[in-house]
Amino acid sequence: MFAPENIIHPELFYQERKIKELINSNRSINTQSSLSLRALDLLCIPDQRKARLFIDIGCGTGLTQNALMLKKNFSLGVDIINEMIKIISKKKRKGLDFILLDLESFSLPFRGNKIDFFISISVFQWVKISNIIKKSRKTILEFWSKTRKNGKSIIQFYPYGHEQLKNIYEIFGKDSTENFLIIDNLNKKKKMKLFILIKN
Repeated sequence: MFAPENIIHPELFYQERKIKELINSNRSINTQSSLSLRALDLLCIPDQRKARLFIDIGCGTGLTQNALMLKKNFSLGVDIINEMIKIISKKKRKGLDFILLDLESFSLPFRGNKIDFFISISVFQWVKISNIIKKSRKTILEFWSKTRKNGKSIIQFYPYGHEQLKNIYEIFGKDSTENFLIIDNLNKKKKMKLFILIKN
């Protein structure tokens, strides 16, 4: 199967035409929504009546935000692709905001420990290059410094091999208190879903 993340940068792949296809694809919408709700379940959030602040890394067209808003949470979506941010910014909803992000050099506009959770769905299969990993990790450490005590991250992606799993651990898990690998449908290759749960 063709995997664009193996041969092209996301900013080049996700041009206007491809983004429109993504927005209008029921399959993509259903898959992303299902993965987002599963990720929320894995976070085991206590007292879901209380609104939490999420940072959605690689927010795309906002499908994960929709799942977060169903649970009455606040969400800041960040993405490297400007066209994505333009589209999603048209969704004027209370508790929802978006900014252009480059994991290599980025600072969150918060003081103190304000963030409850990080979530990322179907994004980190694009991360491969070692120098990006080193720069991204500096950003993640800054993220951790602004996360509340007992904060968590949930990362879902489609790794192309053991080396990429190691890379994602280098970015997120190296300085965490605990981290877990969760695999749904382990014996069904086409339906298998991989999540990394990280506790600050």
